[in-house]
Amino acid sequence: LPADLGLFGRAVPVYEEFPGWNTDTSSARSFAELPANAQAFLAALESRSGVRISLVGVGPERDQMLAP
Repeated sequence: LPADLGLFGRAVPVYEEFPGWNTDTSSARSFAELPANAQAFLAALESRSGVRISLVGVGPERDQMLAP
């Protein structure tokens, strides 16, 4: 979020749709083990936000965190 609330008030949302995945990802232990659509979604988030994703959670346990 912008630190300046005036800028935030003028923000315009961008809505995009992405193909989903009906695959359980909870056993994935690497980025490469994620479904192709999940990998593409994460890449799009990085590209559009300009921020590198450092961790992706695929479940509630500590060992269910992936580093793309």
